[in-house]
Amino acid sequence: MTNINEQFGAHPDLKKLYYTYLATATVIFLAWILPVTAAAFIFLPFNSALIVAAFLLVPLFLSIVFIWYWITQYYASISYAL
Repeated sequence: MTNINEQFGAHPDLKKLYYTYLATATVIFLAWILPVTAAAFIFLPFNSALIVAAFLLVPLFLSIVFIWYWITQYYASISYAL
């Protein structure tokens, strides 16, 4: 039980919820990006297909890494008081 004016943090399930959101968004984007990348490797020369894959997958990967870092930092910074 928390006393009045005592600081407390967010419930650990909040972090799980944010990671679930991240995983859901990642799956949705991969469902679109992977077929496009596969089509690029089928219909384009190899070097061009690599460029297409890099333009699609590198930003996705960097976004995932940044959001993963942001979730941990945001969760650590949340504090409440009654």
